[in-house]
Amino acid sequence: MEDRLLKFLKDTAEETDSLSFELPMSKKELAAYLGTIPATLSRNFTKLEEKRIISSSSKGKIVLNITKIDNP
Repeated sequence: MEDRLLKFLKDTAEETDSLSFELPMSKKELAAYLGTIPATLSRNFTKLEEKRIISSSSKGKIVLNITKIDNP
């Protein structure tokens, strides 16, 4: 699941041409899109934040740390 989420976030960053972006859908919709449930998605967002791969806000703003993605 974490890999699918990271791929989605990287693809979104490429589409927006920015490492800082708003999620294009709600977290509930994103969970369904990724084939999981919202609780699992939330746990994965928390894991990525703990690893400092992303920063996120409650309003859906995501900031990717591309260095951490490419060199975990």
